[in-house]
Amino acid sequence: CGRIHPVGSGLMVWYQMFEYAIGHWLQKATEHMIGCVLCSPGCFSLFRGKALMDDNVMARYTLKSSQARHYVQYDQGEDRWLCTLLLQRGYRVEYSAASDAYTHAPEGFSEFYNQRRRWVPSTMANIMDLLQAYKKTIEVNDNISLPYISYQTMLMAGTILGPATIFLMLVGAFVAAFRIANWLSFQYNIIPIFLFMVPVSPSSLASDLDSLRLDSGVRPGDDRVLVGMILHFAEEAGTPDRNLLLDEPLSLLYGPMHPKKFGLRAG
Repeated sequence: CGRIHPVGSGLMVWYQMFEYAIGHWLQKATEHMIGCVLCSPGCFSLFRGKALMDDNVMARYTLKSSQARHYVQYDQGEDRWLCTLLLQRGYRVEYSAASDAYTHAPEGFSEFYNQRRRWVPSTMANIMDLLQAYKKTIEVNDNISLPYISYQTMLMAGTILGPATIFLMLVGAFVAAFRIANWLSFQYNIIPIFLFMVPVSPSSLASDLDSLRLDSGVRPGDDRVLVGMILHFAEEAGTPDRNLLLDEPLSLLYGPMHPKKFGLRAG
């Protein structure tokens, strides 16, 4: 896979430019150096025909979804599902920083949310599939080792615990900003979560977005919350996020080691 550059305008595209830069310049370069890339983006990838025509790759890739998990893993992120099959057959997926591609990114929040609503569950389902069959994958793929599997396991655990970490940060921020009790702050922050969960039960995108707008409307004093978060971190050296503990240090260490970084790109 190559380096992807989002195209478009607006705040959402600006955010995705930063996100893609972190994801490609650091994360994919890190995976390339210590193992192999888990997902080659669908907007720009180059595969060997021999690998794609492997019976256990294309035959499974073209299967029709029949279970709930299959709809998430197969249909919500086809590029990641294809790469999972390739890795489980012993093939290596690499990152080439010398290759650039441009893709039109979502410019509105609704489109962006719909995209990530597909990507996140598919990513977790495919990584879980890879981790569950790690022994067989390590045997057939020389590029995947037990330390690399352990690295991905810790990242998965951090992803699952991430929302709870953010929630506790907000609880602490409300306590620092509004000088209220911890339990009252907990109750105040749990209300928007329930307001979001109830309408999304029919799994409707429109109801999801309406819930997000409602959640935004029931959180007054956003500036005070931001100040509260700063005060909370200043008063109590809270537990760093898993990205600070593991993901970013490794990315900063191994990412620049990619042979095509920092002026070494092919002309």
